[in-house]
Amino acid sequence: MATNISLTPHRIERSSKQVKVVFDGVYIASTKSPLLVWEQPNRPPQYYLPEEDLLYDNVKIEPASPATVTGPTQTSAAAGGGSGTGQGGSDDSGLIEKFWLETRESSGRRTAIYTFRRSGPLQGFIRLEFADFDAWFENGALTRLPPKNPFRRIDTALTSAHVVVKIGSVAIADARDAVVLFETGLPPRYYLPATSVRDWKKLEKSDKVTACPYKGEARYFTVKVDGKTWEDLVWYYLYPVAESAAIAGRLAFTAGKEGVSITVDGDELTS
Repeated sequence: MATNISLTPHRIERSSKQVKVVFDGVYIASTKSPLLVWEQPNRPPQYYLPEEDLLYDNVKIEPASPATVTGPTQTSAAAGGGSGTGQGGSDDSGLIEKFWLETRESSGRRTAIYTFRRSGPLQGFIRLEFADFDAWFENGALTRLPPKNPFRRIDTALTSAHVVVKIGSVAIADARDAVVLFETGLPPRYYLPATSVRDWKKLEKSDKVTACPYKGEARYFTVKVDGKTWEDLVWYYLYPVAESAAIAGRLAFTAGKEGVSITVDGDELTS
């Protein structure tokens, strides 16, 4: 189910990728002209697909009840404008219509899609929640991750800086061969060798899994020290995407939480 129905696009760009979508074992959409829509700043964009590129021979569309939701549709860049900053756009009350989609040979599954009916750059496009569909393809290649922001860059570098992680009263990890990852718009992240952890009894595997289009699928550890618990404090990527390959199997720790101290050559990280 969509988590951000009252959409306020921060930026809109046209993409030249060919995108296909599978639901319930059937291709339900195929387009060569999707939009990349940034619904929030500092978050990956979403694909919006032209209504005309739904494969109507394969799907059934029915209005939801209630069929409409009303929310702001402020945007500062028309589709393809390429200069959106999220400021200075018109603040309008845009009509968003919700529909249920299922395949014509349905197994009983259905999912929501959203369309804009009011005049503007999103009119005639459909919002699909990435996680609600079985498979997405970009230029013929299967992708498990949401679309990338073409304006975001990832750089990694090995550093000899002394990185120390203390949780509560305990030094959990200590390394002089971390990999520092630089990502546009975010503070540097230090990924330590897994062997830098001094006592693995204090780490417990978490069930949490998240996906990042720039790094891959992340898994987590919870830390327990001095009778206190820090949920999902540590994360790692076993199989990161190519641009982040240097962090494979390394551990990153969340800075800025109470009771957590991460220092780099004696300077404490705050975020």
